[in-house]
Amino acid sequence: NGYGLYDMSGNVWEWCWDWYDDNTPAEGHDLDGVGAGSVRVIRGGSWFNRAIYAACASRDISNPVSRCDFLGLRVAYSVGK
Repeated sequence: NGYGLYDMSGNVWEWCWDWYDDNTPAEGHDLDGVGAGSVRVIRGGSWFNRAIYAACASRDISNPVSRCDFLGLRVAYSVGK
């Protein structure tokens, strides 16, 4: 795309900074998440799952000390103004 980013959905689940909470955001709003917890949010599905999970909106949980070949992260860089 115009930012030089590539859609990698479905390659590996992506770790998110958010701690998991059972509340689902309404009307497509992003959930801020809770301040602490025992499991983190993962998004996007992986090669290990069915194709239906290979979407950015796909959301699941995983223990932050887990190590699996279907979990990863996306490095993002922000340039200050």
